[in-house]
Amino acid sequence: MPPASASPIAETVNDFTCALFAQLSREKSGNLFLSPYCALSALAMTYAGAAGVTEREMRRALRLRLTGESLHAGLGRLAQGLRELGGGGAVQLVTADALWLQTGFPLEAAFVETLRRLYGAQALELDFRADPEGAGRRINSWAEELTRGKIRDLIPPGGVTEDTRLALTNAVYLKAPWAAPFMEEATEESPFILADGNEVPAPLMRQTESFGLHEDAGLQCLELAYAGGALSMLVLLPRRADGLTALEASFTAERLAELTARLEPRRVAVALPRFKLTSGFSLAGALGALGMPSAFRLSATPGPGDADFSGATGRRDLFIGSVVQKAFVAVDEAGTEAAAATAALLAELGMPAPGEIPVFRADHPFLFLIRDRRSGAVLFIGRLADPSPAG
Repeated sequence: MPPASASPIAETVNDFTCALFAQLSREKSGNLFLSPYCALSALAMTYAGAAGVTEREMRRALRLRLTGESLHAGLGRLAQGLRELGGGGAVQLVTADALWLQTGFPLEAAFVETLRRLYGAQALELDFRADPEGAGRRINSWAEELTRGKIRDLIPPGGVTEDTRLALTNAVYLKAPWAAPFMEEATEESPFILADGNEVPAPLMRQTESFGLHEDAGLQCLELAYAGGALSMLVLLPRRADGLTALEASFTAERLAELTARLEPRRVAVALPRFKLTSGFSLAGALGALGMPSAFRLSATPGPGDADFSGATGRRDLFIGSVVQKAFVAVDEAGTEAAAATAALLAELGMPAPGEIPVFRADHPFLFLIRDRRSGAVLFIGRLADPSPAG
């Protein structure tokens, strides 16, 4: 399946992916893995209830090219397409949204209908006020079940309080075999060169096969398709072992579109590490830095700089208490398993010698993305700085 040019909703997803990853990559060193798509889905549901300054800030921070019905319907169609992809066959792909509401807490009917009709979000009641710990456990069980046990304790201890009134959650789980699997007997332990020049041993999977490839003076970009061809992994490998910082600094949605447009099928000798990563984040600081600070504060007498989610309740009595995400990825000879879950909690006051064959040897830090080739939307993005278990 040839890669498609990005749809308008995919452009929004990819803009936000690059913006959030850039912010987090400045804050965090080492390995990094997340699903900005998953975060955007939960935050877009929250945005459906935003008004005034909060609505304008969220529109800018989330890089929304579409608004209103077009935005929510577009994200809903993207999620539905992903669910259909995981409905049978070799690829297992699950995505789901849920709205967790304080028992008896009134919400605007139009807000609830938007989430139900366009996102397919379940509306489920919990008693945060009487049993916040029990409510947190229920949300965690939901995320753990949907991600096949890969995302546990999405809501950390104390993450839900008696002041929580609404939690909007999104979870994504993917298990996909490669279109061209690596043979286990070809995997060999080899040195992986860290950015500081030190080396750690890593199992490098090897094969020579036809892949999408683009090469320029600064990097190599390799596309490995998953079974069926609808999903793929892009690996962006700097030419220099210490080149990842510069690559990240210049990585934008426009650069991503340019790289994918230049991929050409080539027979390539590939060496790629087998690895497994788990990441956990509080995204509130990064989202505030991207331009939506008002969503996270509320005074006793709300002013222009305070949260305004009156589209959800008809009153200014909600703010985002926290946005948390956990993500997991495992890449091996057979394929990839990845999962992410996000919760937005709203309160009241997630090789051969070169020869003629190009060599793609990922033995130093690189970026990788998992994307839907039909829409062009990036589902996951990560940085592998150190493939060792302690990395």
